[in-house]
Amino acid sequence: MGQDTVHGRIKSSIVFLAIIVITLASPKLFILHKLFFLGCGIIAILEIYLAYRSPSRIRTIREREIRMAMISETIIISGGTISYLTFMREQVMLIQLGVIVCDTFAYITGKLFGCKFIRVKPFPEISPKKSYEGLIGGIACSTISVLGFSLWQSQHGAVTFLNFLAITFIGGLTVLGDLLGSLTKRRLGIKDSNACTHDHWLLQYPERLMSGFGGFLDRLDSIFFVSFTLGIIYSLAT
Repeated sequence: MGQDTVHGRIKSSIVFLAIIVITLASPKLFILHKLFFLGCGIIAILEIYLAYRSPSRIRTIREREIRMAMISETIIISGGTISYLTFMREQVMLIQLGVIVCDTFAYITGKLFGCKFIRVKPFPEISPKKSYEGLIGGIACSTISVLGFSLWQSQHGAVTFLNFLAITFIGGLTVLGDLLGSLTKRRLGIKDSNACTHDHWLLQYPERLMSGFGGFLDRLDSIFFVSFTLGIIYSLAT
């Protein structure tokens, strides 16, 4: 990874996280957070559509499979965005915390211990950089952080049903959402979700926020999937 790419990743991470933290810091700004996330969902769907419609994309005999991958990811993004908009501020904070901690510590533990204990890659064809050590570290740290936040959040030490779902599933759902996003991009033949948006008149400016870090889908694929799944489970169980 080049130095410019590393700097771009750091810059986009700081800017993106700053927007999330600032808009979640106060209940009065929560509506801005939801509007920001709604915009991210719309852009992510456009990224997928433009990648699919790109004239440079190689058409193959597996076109039906590619189309199904695009439709499935669009449903997840749409459903995840709608579910996210229905969650309360504390629930959104829980989801953001769990996903960010899982991604961060999966990366750190993967860098430190990747393939040192388990030399087989878990998903070599979909995401060759992932290791079992990284997955275990990310899921474990995510579960601990969500559990701690839930107990701190509750005045009487009781954990709500949605919090229980988050504690139980959020780490695994984060990994699964990332894998599905990677699989969709591989089916479409692109490395980053913003590969076909740089010259688009509507998306070229917001995509600069993701400079060096792919696109909005790359950053939010796990959030979309976690919100989508937890929203379905919560709706069915209540």
